[in-house]
Amino acid sequence: MVPIFTHRDERALFTVVGTIIVAALLALLQLNAVRNGWTNPIAFGASSLTGWIQAVAVSAVNGTRDGFASIGNLPNLAHENASLTDRVYQLEQTNATLRETLARVPAEAALARAQLANPHGVSATVIGFDPENTSRTVTIDRGAKDHVERDAGVLTGDGAVGRVVEVGPFSAKVLLINDPQSRLP
Repeated sequence: MVPIFTHRDERALFTVVGTIIVAALLALLQLNAVRNGWTNPIAFGASSLTGWIQAVAVSAVNGTRDGFASIGNLPNLAHENASLTDRVYQLEQTNATLRETLARVPAEAALARAQLANPHGVSATVIGFDPENTSRTVTIDRGAKDHVERDAGVLTGDGAVGRVVEVGPFSAKVLLINDPQSRLP
């Protein structure tokens, strides 16, 4: 006797039978969904898959379009960047000026208090200091032309700060009271 089916034919038969069983299960799922008023599971799966594919395609198209738009907009971006850089520089300059002005306010208030305490005094501003820090001295912007004299006391609104030790025509050097050589008269 010769066998009717070969091993190859059995695999093909199992594939056909399996396909029929899966198709029958899907048909039963469809019928059950229709009877109970549920969403069709095959349509739901298909729409989910196509929705995901469409989302990927839209993202790719939008990304490509946005990339080309960005490349086309590069000259405008460079101009805008230069403009904003200039604006930042101007604002930094304004900020520095305002900080400097604000820093002068306490010094000007102290000078006003000193002028009230000693109305016959000469108001001055510190314009320099000893860079080597060998002595604690500062240079002020008033000198002999303003009637500043050697050994004159120097006051702020908070009290004595030193005495004049050197007088030039347009400036004077003040030895501060925290210098070890300082002797106030």
